[in-house]
Amino acid sequence: MTDYAHKHNIAVQYWTINDPDDMRLLREINADCVMSDDPDLAYRILYDCE
Repeated sequence: MTDYAHKHNIAVQYWTINDPDDMRLLREINADCVMSDDPDLAYRILYDCE
């Protein structure tokens, strides 16, 4: 899905993602934005600082 969206210059953004496994998946599929209620966790997961 993200490949198709990116091909068409569409940003892929996900909101209120608080589960670490979901964050890892979104990192793998190159989501453009992941919003979370736990920004410290999101940073550690998305930037691979675990």
